[in-house]
Amino acid sequence: MTRVTTYASNQVMLSSILDLQSRLNDSALAVNTERKTQTYSGLAPDAFRLVNLETLHAATDNYNAGNKTAEVRVAAASTAVEKARKSVADFLGKLQDFAKFRTDAPTPEYLAQVTSVRQQAVQTMANVQYYMNSDIDGMFLFSGGKTDTAPVKLPTSSLSAFEAVYNGGSVMFPETKAADLFNADFRDLKVQFSNKAAFPTATENRGVIEMDTGAGETKRFVTGSLNNAAPITFATTVPDPVTGISEGSLSSTSFGAFGTLERGMTLLINSGTAANDGVYTVTEVSQDGRYVKVTPPPAAAATDAGGGYTINIGVPNGTVMGIENSTGNNAPVTVRWPDNASIPAAEMTKILNGEMVYTTPTFGTTGAQSNVNVVSSGYYQGDTLAMTHRVDANRTVTTAVTAQDGAFEKVFRALGVLGQGMPSTGNTANDMQEFYRRLDQTMTLLGDSMTHGNTVREDSNDMTSVQTTLGLTQVELKNAQTNAKSFLSFLEGSIADIANVDLTTAVTKLNDDQRALEAAYKVLAQTSKLSLKDYI
Repeated sequence: MTRVTTYASNQVMLSSILDLQSRLNDSALAVNTERKTQTYSGLAPDAFRLVNLETLHAATDNYNAGNKTAEVRVAAASTAVEKARKSVADFLGKLQDFAKFRTDAPTPEYLAQVTSVRQQAVQTMANVQYYMNSDIDGMFLFSGGKTDTAPVKLPTSSLSAFEAVYNGGSVMFPETKAADLFNADFRDLKVQFSNKAAFPTATENRGVIEMDTGAGETKRFVTGSLNNAAPITFATTVPDPVTGISEGSLSSTSFGAFGTLERGMTLLINSGTAANDGVYTVTEVSQDGRYVKVTPPPAAAATDAGGGYTINIGVPNGTVMGIENSTGNNAPVTVRWPDNASIPAAEMTKILNGEMVYTTPTFGTTGAQSNVNVVSSGYYQGDTLAMTHRVDANRTVTTAVTAQDGAFEKVFRALGVLGQGMPSTGNTANDMQEFYRRLDQTMTLLGDSMTHGNTVREDSNDMTSVQTTLGLTQVELKNAQTNAKSFLSFLEGSIADIANVDLTTAVTKLNDDQRALEAAYKVLAQTSKLSLKDYI
């Protein structure tokens, strides 16, 4: 043996070189990734804090991404509302000009203008319907929770198509919000179709749909009922009457007794005072829900004790219902309630129990039929779910309104009232007066849909308030993104302080480790060449 080094010394030197090689690899990885370590365990006491910071960063980033998406939807909704508002404003301006001249003896040229105005009403309705059916990535903006369903469905392809459903005579477009938005289907019914001639007046007729009340038949034309635990008081007048409307009132000592009611709803009241039995339409509800105005006024001033009366909620007067799966009667009809005094006592009992409704037009096929559907024909196809968005862990905002909002409902009702078929009683002067009544109602509703007036007895929502709400939501989402950007920057700095290396220091260490490794290899090479012969 002439070598100086031994097996053991070589192994020691190789082990040192491998350690240096590992250190060099770690240093190189740190420089390349700019991270102190690739595992949390390598950070020891700072690992828990780092995990928390990274979790918070991920959550904030996710909220921020959601806020960007929500802002797009809100901006699109705001644009749609603005376009709908402009369309309505343009048409209202034309109506106001047209309404300046009126006549009971129209010329053919004037009647052509009337038809043109009605065509424009349907076209404007089609425009607003288009805006309300706006969608982003297949999700409709104004449908509430039913984002896969277009919210508005009306026959607006042409004036003739609209008149085919709403002829303006026996089937009229609903003139109250409750009737316009009525959404209840009565399916698989056993019914009796019949007609009443010269009812409720000598010049009118009514169709009748009567439920089968035989064994096991429990279906009724009722959508709800009111709690009757507290006494109610009937008044035949109101202290603040409105010109042209005959109103009475109901009042209760119980807070919120009438709080679920809305203007236009129909009440079927079976009173402890027989004279007050009848069908009533709600015209106003107090804020505390203790007081409600109705028309017609009750016949007698009286107080019914708790439990001594029944109030069912029926189909609103003027509601358009579709008849399906019948023999000979499949067509839209309008529910029309006559004055209480004209309803025979036996039929009143059935009506108050929800067993009967009166309609126009009359029915072509009378008699008993089974499996008949009587379904609502309201324009709104969405639901009432409010679309909310979580801005962060502590805040949510409403990101959309629905197409059944009072602002838009007034628009559709106004345009439908004007666009429906012309009145055609045969008396031209009377027909024109009815047309002008509809014209005035349309202008009032369209104006109120843009900016609500306190003198108009309609829903207080308008497109101005809708735009304000959407605008404020946009601002909040934008501010949330700005705050998130700042917070994410702070979090990234904090994470970097814990996990990232100082690049200058890391490169210096890498160079040191590289030189050390090179020196170690040189030493190994030199010692491997040493021999005892060199020293003899």
